[in-house]
Amino acid sequence: MTDKQSQTLNSMNLLQAKEYYESLGFSVIPLIPGGKKPTCDLVFSKLQPDYAWAKAPPDANIGIRCGGKKHLVVLDCDDKLVTGTFTMVIKFLEASGFDTTRLPIVQTASKGGAGRHIYLQCVDRKTIKGHIYLLNRSYGTGEIRFGYMVYVAAPPSILISKLDSFGIGGTYRIISGSFIELPIIEPELLIQMRHQGRYG
Repeated sequence: MTDKQSQTLNSMNLLQAKEYYESLGFSVIPLIPGGKKPTCDLVFSKLQPDYAWAKAPPDANIGIRCGGKKHLVVLDCDDKLVTGTFTMVIKFLEASGFDTTRLPIVQTASKGGAGRHIYLQCVDRKTIKGHIYLLNRSYGTGEIRFGYMVYVAAPPSILISKLDSFGIGGTYRIISGSFIELPIIEPELLIQMRHQGRYG
């Protein structure tokens, strides 16, 4: 179940969402309206975040950088390509001792909400390198995002597609858990979950 403030996030405007995420220690970037691409270069937006936001259109979407002070890790479960990916990842986390009823989970906007983002934190980064891993194919399709050069679109972002009539597009919204305290995942578990051919 979401906490009251996190659930309200689904209906916040851009400025409210930005202030909420920043109050929790997340690093946020503006994304193009209706899309998932940053409005400016990722490196530049890290060095000059105020400028990036000053130039952002009022209807911009919002992205959260992985890594950083929050040590954010996002498990991107892409059920639209392989049905059951999210379920397989949840089963792995349950077997690893997580209370999956309390995990912060975001329903993505792609293909009518077929994807899920699971928010975690990994404080010990010494044994994982880079910014992103492919999810091991035994779980389905998706990515493990953990470095500051990758990000995820976040609630209340809206994805608009030319293919909306086919169910592609919608709103990112939190459906479980809270962003206030992210569960900690050990790096060894991330390594177990990754595809051998990691990239990024």
